[in-house]
Amino acid sequence: MKYIEWNNILGDHFFNAEKIDEIFKNGAQKQTRSEAIKRLKAAFLAEHVAQPIVPRSEEEAKLNYIFDSVLNDSVGVEILKRKKRVDGRGFSDIRQISTEVSLLPLVHGSSLFQRGQTQAVVSVTLGSGKDAQKIDD
Repeated sequence: MKYIEWNNILGDHFFNAEKIDEIFKNGAQKQTRSEAIKRLKAAFLAEHVAQPIVPRSEEEAKLNYIFDSVLNDSVGVEILKRKKRVDGRGFSDIRQISTEVSLLPLVHGSSLFQRGQTQAVVSVTLGSGKDAQKIDD
């Protein structure tokens, strides 16, 4: 029963305009946005959860799931209302991507892709049919 109550409290009362504004205000930087969400979760626990939650318990997992689900729904609705993403970009704004090739000297091909805080290094080494991975039956 308490899980349904938590879901109702979060959806109907807790994530009000002021709390969603706190997330959008801190949205430009992923780290500050994460800290704002942690503060909101701590406030919810202090206000609505009577007993301490045991770390890594099933109850903590359920509470985290409910909190994250309702938060994602609430933020998603707000994104559509504001016509802006949490980080301030519009729907048609795309972050700059940077690429570099021939990064690693001992492979046949390599590249680095960066967009925001996401990075990927890709490498390829070519060989003959004799070098192919053999699969055991």
